[in-house]
Amino acid sequence: MIISQNNKQIQPKWPLQIDSQVGPYTSVSSVAASLKQDFVFLLQTIPGEWPMNPDLGVGLATYLFENYESLELTNIRSNIDTQLKKYLSNIRLIDAKFINSAANHDNSVSTLQISYFIEDLGVQDEINFGLDNTTKTMADIGFLQ
Repeated sequence: MIISQNNKQIQPKWPLQIDSQVGPYTSVSSVAASLKQDFVFLLQTIPGEWPMNPDLGVGLATYLFENYESLELTNIRSNIDTQLKKYLSNIRLIDAKFINSAANHDNSVSTLQISYFIEDLGVQDEINFGLDNTTKTMADIGFLQ
């Protein structure tokens, strides 16, 4: 599928915010931003959450209880790659790794750093998810920029 860059309103920007100038909600206006938002949704969706498509999603929240040495964490890259090939074939995964310093290790905090490339647009970008294992919640749902 070939996609083109345009400045039209593509989809609502999440989280939803009221915008009376654009329409009911603020919109994503670039294809690259729309694909990034779709990628974040794919990462956050827990498999089984969509009944008609039970294998959709990476389910980052399911990794919150894993220890730093867990074998489950080593499978995250292949899990993301499989999901991208199936659901967002225009995005190619470059790398997905957990970044944790000694200080963060003591506090049970880690950051998942995902680098990707949108082939049809020639755009390379990065998504960082902060995971806080002490509270067992996503420290930052969405993008850290």
